[in-house]
Amino acid sequence: EDFGIALDKYGTVYGWGRNENGEIGSENIGEDILRPVEYAKISEKVVSINAGKDQSIFVMQNGKVLGFGNILQGEMANMEKAVKVEEMDGVLYVLTTEGEVYKYTKVLGIGTLSKLAIENVIDIEGCNEGLLIQTANKETYCLGNNTNGELSMNNKANVSTPTKVYSHGDD
Repeated sequence: EDFGIALDKYGTVYGWGRNENGEIGSENIGEDILRPVEYAKISEKVVSINAGKDQSIFVMQNGKVLGFGNILQGEMANMEKAVKVEEMDGVLYVLTTEGEVYKYTKVLGIGTLSKLAIENVIDIEGCNEGLLIQTANKETYCLGNNTNGELSMNNKANVSTPTKVYSHGDD
């Protein structure tokens, strides 16, 4: 929120804006960064980036996840096969090379990583307070806040587990 990040073609990440929770990776927590600066704490090539609310998250070339902000500060333990990370409403979702999705939450300063009950995933996409999940079988699942029907489930119920909303061939 109120900060930006960019990834150049060499795998270097730059950040600017509000640094309230260290999301710019700068030692100057609480100070606004007024022009793009390189994230000094990143030693590996970055292949994917995501800016969430008060959180910047990076997937490294070696499959590890690194974050700066209020959810993850440093390297995510027990994750070495990541290809993409999305932040949704204070939770990190990690897609792996094996088509699995993991959920990372932090409660009272302790991070927990758990696998979602879904397989053969090829993409994930955060959308405000929801997560869309696409499988190799051309099925779309969602989870998250559905207060206004934004998850396209034909109701307004919130869902905490992947719920199928579309399958190619349902038309």
